[in-house]
Amino acid sequence: MINDFVTKLVRKEALTSNVYLFEFSLVDQQKLEFIAGQYMLLKVDGQYRQFSIVTPENITDRFELVIELYEDGLASNFLKTCNIGDAVEFKGPAGVFTLHPTSREVVFLVTGTGIAPIKSMIETSLTKENSPIMHLYWGLRHLDDVYFAKSLMSIASQNSRLTVDICLSQETETHDFRSGRVNAIFKEDMDKKNTLDLNFDFYLCGSPRSVEGIYQSVIDLGVPSAQIFFEKFVKHG
Repeated sequence: MINDFVTKLVRKEALTSNVYLFEFSLVDQQKLEFIAGQYMLLKVDGQYRQFSIVTPENITDRFELVIELYEDGLASNFLKTCNIGDAVEFKGPAGVFTLHPTSREVVFLVTGTGIAPIKSMIETSLTKENSPIMHLYWGLRHLDDVYFAKSLMSIASQNSRLTVDICLSQETETHDFRSGRVNAIFKEDMDKKNTLDLNFDFYLCGSPRSVEGIYQSVIDLGVPSAQIFFEKFVKHG
C-alpha cells in the first residue's frame, strides 16, 4: 500500500564523486513496511522521482537510498542542498521488482546504482531459512566507482549461500575485483565448470542500455525468459 511519509534526513555520505548515500528517518511514529526490491517516490516541487530502497525489510523506522547526482536534475539539485535535519517528503513503497519464491539458485547481474534493490534483496533473503544460493555480479567501470565492497564481502564471508564478484569493465589492475563485464564474467565462470547450468533465476538491474545488453546475452545462453527478471534505472536526476 502506497502511503505518504514525512522524513528527516539523518545521513548524507559521498560514496564516489557523484554517488551519494542518503538515510532518512521516519517521523510521527510511522513505519515503513515494504518488500525488498521496492522503491520510494521522492517529492520535489510537486513532482516525484523514484529511488530503490537499500535497507533490508526488517528495518522499518528509516531507509537508505543510493542516488547518482546529475547536473541540473530536479531531484539532484534538491538533494545537493539538503542538510541534515531537513524534512523530506516521500510516497511509497511501490514496485514489483522483488524476489520470487524459487528452488533454483539466483544470479544477480547488476550495474551501477542498480545495486540498491539487490543489496536489499540479498540482506533480506539471508535472514530467512529458505534463502536460495545467490551469486552477485556487480559491474562498475573504474576502481574509483566502487563502494559497498567491504560490506558485501563481509556478508559473503559470513554466509555460504552468497558469492560476490565486483567486475570493473575499464580496469586491468583490479586488486580484489575482476576485470570485464558482468555478463562475460558470469559466462566465463560457467565455462570453467565445463557446463552451462541454466537452472538459475536471473535478476538484472541498471541503466536501460546495460540491462538490455545483459538480458540479450542471457537469452543467447538459452535461458528461458520466464527465469529472467529486470528493472531499468532511467536517468532522471
